[in-house]
Amino acid sequence: MSDLKRQIKMLEGKNTHYMQQCMELEEELKKSAMMKSQVDMYKKQVQELQIRLSEETKRADRAEFENKRALEKLTSVQQERERLVIERNSLKESLEELRCMQLQKESNNDGSGTETSIGDSELLDAVPPEIREKLIRLQHENKMLKINEGATVDKQLTLTRSMLDDAKSRINELETDNRLANRRIMELESQIEDLHANQSAASIQEDFELKQKLNSAIKRQKEADAEIQSCSVTIESLESQIEASDVMVVVVIKTLDPKKNSYSPLDLVSLKTQLLEKEKIISNLEREADRTRALQDMEDKIITTAFYNLGSQLQKRVAEERLTQAGIGQTFLSRQRQATTRRSNLNSTGLASRFEH
Repeated sequence: MSDLKRQIKMLEGKNTHYMQQCMELEEELKKSAMMKSQVDMYKKQVQELQIRLSEETKRADRAEFENKRALEKLTSVQQERERLVIERNSLKESLEELRCMQLQKESNNDGSGTETSIGDSELLDAVPPEIREKLIRLQHENKMLKINEGATVDKQLTLTRSMLDDAKSRINELETDNRLANRRIMELESQIEDLHANQSAASIQEDFELKQKLNSAIKRQKEADAEIQSCSVTIESLESQIEASDVMVVVVIKTLDPKKNSYSPLDLVSLKTQLLEKEKIISNLEREADRTRALQDMEDKIITTAFYNLGSQLQKRVAEERLTQAGIGQTFLSRQRQATTRRSNLNSTGLASRFEH
């Protein structure tokens, strides 16, 4: 009886261990599903960030180009303003000198009382030498201004040409940057695809390992079921033997004559106590067997649900990614049939060897 109790305790420990393994497997399956959803979310975020990066780079390039154009326009406007200020000052000086000459001419005409027309050469001869020098200087400055005006036009043409060349070079630089950015985007997309493929392969390998663990747990569970059945058979045989001995004892006690009875009252009391102890042992064994059966049923249900959930997930993944033909060569159902046939063969051989022993 102590051996039976020890075996029942061992079976209970195994049952609890198997239940913990099933719970761990379910948690690992949940974690793998969560990891897959996180990978999809990260992929979407990377795509959104790439789109935003391209938009921001385009916006920054456009702002830089507009800033450069505005600076060039500002410099050209400042140069034109300085030129106009210089020209205005020179014109003011020439106007003042002409007014002075006109006033002097009017004063000379009033003093002489004669009205004569004076040409440019005569006017130059008539004016004082200081004014004559100023007039000559003004004529020279007028010629230089005309020459400078032509030079400024040429300068503006060269400036516009240089701006055009800069714009063309900037366009070429932007095209090269765009080409490099497209290459970088393609490299990042290939890296993301490789990462996704590696993660999917790792998840498939993890699911395959979980399936193997589940198959081993089912195999150990079936071995424990066989041991429990053998223990229940031995318990039933012991119960039948005890019941037969109890019946024989009762019959002997009833048939014996008290006067001719060679047994003492102490012997009868000891027999009754032994019968009570045996009945207690039998009831305890029955309770333990019922509890073991209940645990076994619950464990079978948990293993069955975990097995079907794992099978459905693997079938969906194989159907979506189509990696069965490339990597393994067999479908999940064929592997499962082979595993069940192997387990049935192992169980049959194990039972046969036990019956032989």
